[in-house]
Amino acid sequence: MAADTEKEVQAVLFQEWVLALRDRAGDSRSDRWRVVRPNMDKERCTDCGVCIEACPMATICADGTVIRIRYEGCIGCGICAVNCRIHAIQMEPSPDWRH
Repeated sequence: MAADTEKEVQAVLFQEWVLALRDRAGDSRSDRWRVVRPNMDKERCTDCGVCIEACPMATICADGTVIRIRYEGCIGCGICAVNCRIHAIQMEPSPDWRH
């Protein structure tokens, strides 16, 4: 299995696990249970839109010519970071996570 494909499979499995965790918690507000979230380096981003297409929760959008992340719906699956070809998106600890 190629490295990129392996990363994509891991991201999808993580997404499924996170959605199951959300359903079990009975809480749709991801900021209460999301452990990591994407951080976009605006200077590095080329606004190609690959992350918009990759996001399974449709929380990444184009605001005019600028791409932004709406964190309130983000589940922290990391699929956007895996698909970003120039590595402008990195996963970081979520500041909103409540233990």
